[in-house]
Amino acid sequence: MRFFKGFVVFSLAMAVFSVTGCDLFTAGLGAKVDLAPPVAKIISPAPNTYVNANSFTVTGTASDDSGSPNLTVRVKNASGAVVQTLNVSPDSAGNWSITFKTRKAADQTNALTDGQYTIDVTAADAKGKTQNTYTSVIIDTLPPTVLVTSPLSFNGSQYTDTIDIKGEVYDATTIRDVKVSLLKNDGTVLAGPAVADGTNTWTIRFTLKGNASLTLLDGATYSYNVQVVDAAGNINTYYFHRVDILNLKTDPDAPFPSMDEIGKIDQQGITGSTSGITPVALSTKRLSNISQFGNFIYEADPQIQFQFTNIKDTEIAENNVLPPKSKVNGIITPPVNSGAIDPNDPNSVKVEIFDFNTDALISTIKNTNPSGDDDHITVLKIGNSVSFSFALVDNTGLDLPPAKYKLKVSAKSDQNIQGSTNMLELMIDAEAPNFEETNIDANNMFRNGSFTMSFDGSHSTNLAKIEIYEAKGNNPFPATPNETITAGLPALSFTGKQSGNLPYDSSPTDGLYKYQAVLTTVGGKTATILRSVYYDTTAPSVEITSFDKLLTGNKVNKTVNFNAIAGDTFGVEGVKYFVSTDGSNAPAFNDSVGGNIVLILGTASIDTTLLTDLGTYYLWIVAKDKAGNEGHSAAQQFVVDQSTDIPVVTFSSIDTGITAESQVIGPPVKNLLVSGGKISGTIEDDDGLPGSATIYIDINKDGDFGDAGETNVLTLSG
Repeated sequence: MRFFKGFVVFSLAMAVFSVTGCDLFTAGLGAKVDLAPPVAKIISPAPNTYVNANSFTVTGTASDDSGSPNLTVRVKNASGAVVQTLNVSPDSAGNWSITFKTRKAADQTNALTDGQYTIDVTAADAKGKTQNTYTSVIIDTLPPTVLVTSPLSFNGSQYTDTIDIKGEVYDATTIRDVKVSLLKNDGTVLAGPAVADGTNTWTIRFTLKGNASLTLLDGATYSYNVQVVDAAGNINTYYFHRVDILNLKTDPDAPFPSMDEIGKIDQQGITGSTSGITPVALSTKRLSNISQFGNFIYEADPQIQFQFTNIKDTEIAENNVLPPKSKVNGIITPPVNSGAIDPNDPNSVKVEIFDFNTDALISTIKNTNPSGDDDHITVLKIGNSVSFSFALVDNTGLDLPPAKYKLKVSAKSDQNIQGSTNMLELMIDAEAPNFEETNIDANNMFRNGSFTMSFDGSHSTNLAKIEIYEAKGNNPFPATPNETITAGLPALSFTGKQSGNLPYDSSPTDGLYKYQAVLTTVGGKTATILRSVYYDTTAPSVEITSFDKLLTGNKVNKTVNFNAIAGDTFGVEGVKYFVSTDGSNAPAFNDSVGGNIVLILGTASIDTTLLTDLGTYYLWIVAKDKAGNEGHSAAQQFVVDQSTDIPVVTFSSIDTGITAESQVIGPPVKNLLVSGGKISGTIEDDDGLPGSATIYIDINKDGDFGDAGETNVLTLSG
């Protein structure tokens, strides 16, 4: 019991101590105890608000049971350091506000620089009780820095089907969107603004050919503008082009500066640590109006097409990496009906290699020796097209050392249709792996069923993987590979490593399929191979357009001429003419004479003397396209009749025995026709008749039929 009383006394003592330690104030009927801290609230801005104005205001309310509390406002930067401390008092209604200046303010006293800040508000009453609240702002008053990386050339690049415009963006905050416009020379919008894919790294494709919404003039120059908006609402007023940045580097051999470095030079006035580019120098390359914007030339069809198999014509040098002693390979195709590229003409294909930094010409390569390799280029005929393979050498024939280079390929057809690539970039890297694909070459680009690629590779270090990307038509390659091959890897080398069945779609449609295969070492070095395949499962269309048979029936004799046409979306490989005794089953393209097939014709004519008289035969026209699909015409039946009788001509209105003028006047008078009289008769032949006959009348009796009105063509009927 005593223990219990002692416990009670102790508890009471604590209670008394607690009361005497509190502030007592009179309110209403008696004294009250101030136990609660003051209350402070921030009304605006909401947390993580973006600010791009010259100032912003923080507003709120504050209250306390014992009166108006004191407010201390601390501004902390992203590292948590306090950069400003201010005191503010609420008004009689408990409202308070405080304004902060940014770098946009005319008066920069105590202005906050761009960055992320926490606004920490502490409310304290007279007894020292406190309460904290906070919000945050992101000050961003600078517009994004924008760089265009493609087209690779600032101006003069030529495009027909599509144009891809690519680039990068630097900004202290996140990017809301990137929009690109195509412009006419007067600055009016031709296309767009269209939202690009991506933000800090972005790309967009404009379709030029067949675009009903665009009116483009052949050979005309058009410009492009890029507008980027960041999360704070800042919008750039200029952009840079990669070519200008290359020319500003103080050390030509230094790597291209990162977008982070370019942005800090532009926005923070810091000289680039890698490039040595100064803020003043960079500012001279701002492209801010139509007279300065990057541009391109639109060229309407037809155009010579250049296709490369181991570099990309739109990529920067760092993405077109080749090992030393490599050759650049590809195909050149002239437009339809514009002649052929002649591999024996030394001026039909020309390669120019330039210094990457100065654009100085290093070497010019032409096919001056079609049968040898001392000219460092091989050009082979493929129909009207050619495949090419040229070495990367200087004018003395020495292999170019590891470095970055530019090049241009030009070509002309035998009808003098000319074309050239835009300026291309590549890099020779001594540490790049060797990489080859052996199943698909320039002579074997067409498939009518599933196929595979086969790869060989080697390197001084282990090879890690092969990644394969597939794109159809003009679509870009996907961001992630369609297939990754790692079986048997890592290894120093491999041969005959097969892809999966291609195309990857289980039900592929006809069209052009493009493939990009990337070999990567364990250390991250890469090599790229490009391949294109025309997938075609549709047979060519074939039609006999004329056949010289006799008027009645299908009888023929002597030499019979005919015409036929064959067409295919991706090109006809060959056409053959078969004479067969089978009118139901068309011959195959590679069939030979034998069985039902009695003739394979070399020209569009039939020598019927080689056939059995009175025999029935069928003409078949069979075509094969480049993918191996075969199509045929409907069978044209004919019967050979080599009888030697001639047509029988009978006159019914005149006497054919009268052969002299004296016989006409008689007596008796014969064959005397009145004005407007007619000569009539019949023509008969058991082989059939043509559609017309000719009657000759020697009007002026000069012994020939060459005068006007002496040759008359008669239409036969009945």
